[in-house]
Amino acid sequence: MRLRIFQLNILKGLYLDRIIAYLKTNSFDIICLQEVTGGKLGKNNTRDCFEELKRSLAYQGQISCDLQDPSDLRSYFGNAILYQKSFQAFNSIKILSLPNQNLDYQQILSNPNWATIPRHCFGLTMRLRSKIIQILTTHSPWTEKPIDTPEKIRFAQKITDYLQTLTYPFILTGDFNMTSSSKTIQIISAFANNLTDKYRLNNTLNPHIHYAKDELFPPGLAVDYIFTFKNLKSLFEKSSSNMVVCKYDCLSLGSDRS
Repeated sequence: MRLRIFQLNILKGLYLDRIIAYLKTNSFDIICLQEVTGGKLGKNNTRDCFEELKRSLAYQGQISCDLQDPSDLRSYFGNAILYQKSFQAFNSIKILSLPNQNLDYQQILSNPNWATIPRHCFGLTMRLRSKIIQILTTHSPWTEKPIDTPEKIRFAQKITDYLQTLTYPFILTGDFNMTSSSKTIQIISAFANNLTDKYRLNNTLNPHIHYAKDELFPPGLAVDYIFTFKNLKSLFEKSSSNMVVCKYDCLSLGSDRS
């Protein structure tokens, strides 16, 4: 069978209407998103991005939060996986970057510093007709520059350790905030097929809206990735506009990984 994957950081819903319009014109099987927000954590909006996406696209889905207002659960920030209604998700996992960090939600709101928010990798085990596959997506820890830190390296190793326990195929997507030459990415690439490298993508950032656009462009920077288990056959297409740079993978699923 063939499977079409879409991966994107949606920038706290800033261009949600355009993203929905694009997704409606393409028949993706699974959509992996980061910076999915609602309420006070949106960027210049209070929209419930996850519910709007599900309703507008008529998909199923699950969201897993990095941050949520304990007094108003409609205010959230996290990762989401949406999928066609013919698919079935029957198990989920959350791999934390800093499992013991306590957050002062009000302090984060009054003085936002996204580097202080612990991130996670969210995964769903899914049944696609006769196949079982794990779909994971992450928004890795952020620093102003894409440099290795002990937290990033430990997080990459935790994700890789988990992938090594799986007995069926996996696809891992995400905004990793790191370049391919970093130790963080190399840890995962040593075990998984790195499609960003394989298809020589040099930029996954939008030169029109990125906060460091004057510094990074040209030539840009590749910090978003799709990883698969190494035996998965893949074809790749890239689509871009003046709004976002997005990528998706057309995958042929073979037999279960042994």
